[in-house]
Amino acid sequence: MGWDFRTGIRRSLTAWKSWDDPCPGDFIFGIEFAPQLNTLPEAHIWNGTSKFYRTGSWFGLSFSSREHLTWIEADQSWGLELSVPREADKCDTYGICGSNANCMINDNPICQCLIGFKPKSLDTWNRMDWSYGCVRNTTQSCEHKDKDVFVKLSGLKLPDTSRSWMAENLNLEECRTICLSNCSCMAYSNSDTRGNGSGCVIWYGDLMDIRTLSNNGQDLFIRVSNSEPGPGLIIGRSKRDDSRVRALIVGAVIGGVSVILLLGYCICKRGSK
Repeated sequence: MGWDFRTGIRRSLTAWKSWDDPCPGDFIFGIEFAPQLNTLPEAHIWNGTSKFYRTGSWFGLSFSSREHLTWIEADQSWGLELSVPREADKCDTYGICGSNANCMINDNPICQCLIGFKPKSLDTWNRMDWSYGCVRNTTQSCEHKDKDVFVKLSGLKLPDTSRSWMAENLNLEECRTICLSNCSCMAYSNSDTRGNGSGCVIWYGDLMDIRTLSNNGQDLFIRVSNSEPGPGLIIGRSKRDDSRVRALIVGAVIGGVSVILLLGYCICKRGSK
């Protein structure tokens, strides 16, 4: 299974129609990769023409979010590096939460919109139908793209890389700069997680098939409006913006205390009369 760049031959595995019928079935397991767009390779299982399952992205040694076995000659033993659970959970179903959402198998409901997003159809979302996914809380404007910031989310299976672009020679800060300059860029991350991480991969358009992992998860930096509240480490907010926020907080506190003192004074004065 794989892709021969010299010959252009793409090899995949096709399941039997049944355990005793070797005719080609509906399920196909293969590598998805668009070399002309320089995307990050992934392994997909297709059910006919629909994506059924997706591994994490290739991060330099194997596909992220999964382990595999490697023979260690010195120890004469197998080292576990890639495995796929015999019984996949709901979050392993491709795109179960729709676009711009994260699947967390231990939460109820399991699907949550990403920071800065809300359900596209609240009615269907509340009925546990997440297929419509999520949309931004505020309309994004290319005129103010430089004022956007990035929220760091950790421990994730990165989004589908079908609409991504990769550059191995860029660091994470250069990756952020490129993403910020293009208002179509939704998120960025390291393309290689070995060591301290290296390379750059950025996503355009909706983010599909994200889930939280118990281990082997990666960091994803999601673009949000500068005014968007939410948990997570904020990347790219200027010191001027932070000073402005602090000034507003201090002003609000002083104003609140002044009102309380004034009310207390009026009450005491009325009581003395």
